[in-house]
Amino acid sequence: MAVWASAVACATVVVVAGLLPGFTVSFETYIITGYTERFLAPVERTHSLLGYGHPRYLAAVAAALLVIAAAAWGRRRTAAWPALAAILVAAVVALSVTTAVLGESNGRSGGVFLSDAVDEVRALVQSSRAARDPKFKIAGYEASPELGWWITQGALWVLLAISSVALGRRRVGSVGWLALAYVAMAALLVGLVPGPECTGEYAYMDTRDPDSNPIGLLAVFGGAACAGLGLGALSARAWRVGVIALLVGLVGALFFLFLLVAKDCGLDSG
Repeated sequence: MAVWASAVACATVVVVAGLLPGFTVSFETYIITGYTERFLAPVERTHSLLGYGHPRYLAAVAAALLVIAAAAWGRRRTAAWPALAAILVAAVVALSVTTAVLGESNGRSGGVFLSDAVDEVRALVQSSRAARDPKFKIAGYEASPELGWWITQGALWVLLAISSVALGRRRVGSVGWLALAYVAMAALLVGLVPGPECTGEYAYMDTRDPDSNPIGLLAVFGGAACAGLGLGALSARAWRVGVIALLVGLVGALFFLFLLVAKDCGLDSG
C-alpha cells in the first residue's frame, strides 16, 4: 500500500510543481563606451512549466497522470507488477524529457524547448530604449531552473527509485531478463544519440551537454532503473541476479553519461 500511495504522491507533486516558477530566461546586454563595456541590467522573464505549456513538459504531466491510474490499478494483487512496470517506464520517460528542457540554453535559438521563451525576451531587449543606441550589444542569454523544475526532478527521481526497487523485489525472476532488455536498448541507442551541430557562428557552444539530449538521457535513466531493479532483487536475497543488474545499470548509466559529456564538436570533428 505504501508503494502506491508514494507513487500517487510523487505524481501529484509533479503536476502541482508545474504551477510554480519553473525557469528563467535572462539576456545580458551592454553598451560600448570607448574602450570599455558598460553592462546594463539583465532583461529576464520567468515561466511556470505548466503555464509555458511545451509538449515536452505536457508529456511529463501525462506520464504523471498515467502513474496515478497505474497505482489505482496496481492495488489489485494480480495487477501489481504490471502497474509497477508502467510506473517505472513513465518515470524514466518523464525524467528524460524534463531534464532535457533546460540543457538547451546554448546556441542562438535556445533549442526545441526554450526557443519561444528566448524569442520573447529577445524581442523585449530589441524594443527597449537602450537598443536604439548604435553601440548597444547583446552579450548572450542564460536559462536557469527555478523551484518548480527542481521539485519536479526530485519527485520523478523518488518515483523512479520506489518503482524500480519495488518491481525488482516483486519480480526477482524477471530482473535478469529486464537487465538484458536494457543492454539491448542501450546497444540500439548508442547509434541514435544525436551529435552536436558543429556549424555556424555558435558552433563552439554546441556540445553534447547531457542535459540537452533526451535520447541519451533515456539510456542514462534506464540504467538507473536497472540498478534499482538490482537493489530490489538484493533486498529479496537474490544475490547473483541483483549484483548483475546493479552493475549493468550503473555501468550503462555512467557510460552514456560519459558519452554525452565527452563528445563535443572538437572531438567529433577530429
